[in-house]
Amino acid sequence: MHTYDMYKVISVGRLIPIYLYFSILMMAVLVVPSSAIGQEKLTAEDVVNKHLESLGEVSVRDPARSRTAKGSSLMTLKTGGSGQASGPAIMKSKDGSMVIDATFDSPDYPYELITFDGKQLTVKQFRPGARSPLGEFFLAFDEIFKEGLVGGALTSSWSMLHVTERRPKLKLEKMDKIDGRPVHRIKYEPRKGSDLRITLYFDVEDFRHVRTEYERSVAAQSARIGSPSPTGSSSAQQETRFRVVENYSDFVTAAGLTLPKTYAIEYSIFSRSPVVIEWVFNFDEFAFNQPFQAADIKADKK
Repeated sequence: MHTYDMYKVISVGRLIPIYLYFSILMMAVLVVPSSAIGQEKLTAEDVVNKHLESLGEVSVRDPARSRTAKGSSLMTLKTGGSGQASGPAIMKSKDGSMVIDATFDSPDYPYELITFDGKQLTVKQFRPGARSPLGEFFLAFDEIFKEGLVGGALTSSWSMLHVTERRPKLKLEKMDKIDGRPVHRIKYEPRKGSDLRITLYFDVEDFRHVRTEYERSVAAQSARIGSPSPTGSSSAQQETRFRVVENYSDFVTAAGLTLPKTYAIEYSIFSRSPVVIEWVFNFDEFAFNQPFQAADIKADKK
């Protein structure tokens, strides 16, 4: 190849001048997608700040300002059985406290009542000794309430509003896609730690928070988070993976604050007996600065 010291041979066997070869390389660098460049330049803190800007002005996202979302809920057992239940739902929050209150048209599952007073999480039994798998999961990992993760921007407790005081470890990971749309992915680790792997997803274009994932893998003999006891010999036991996904969509602006109208929670167990249950909340009414104390809600359900 020394005969062609001014040329490069490319794969199709044609000769091109070496200066043209390098020109092509430079053009390739210049046309790298802007999203890829943006991902390299952004930090996790940048994504969080842009997300906060997407919510609204500082004054309207004040955590001391109570938030109430009213609408309907639908529970669907998708795997491991079948069935649905629906009814009205309400979510309230203020100063670190929050309530999720859903009533269902089912005698077997009449309601889901979850209250957090800023320190203690309570999941009310809908009959003696009975809670939903989702309620059991929340009780097992109540740090996600203490961190203000559950409910996302729907609540004034939203973790991204309290990063300075809660000081979680945030790591911007490789970009991903949700339903074909590119998203920034941030690994979230509470300052005091957690047995969960927590991942937050933000839309690349508008920086809205669109998903949170919680994942946990346990040995079969320890898989008691809202699931029946494993059966079979120890040699047949397999690892069980729990996954809870919160999805947020259909964003609207209410009193200057951009919030999701649709909030979906999917609870999954990946094991020899898989289970998938989904709760979908559709909120059509938002209110702010209404009197609210989580302690007042606990005694409502009989």
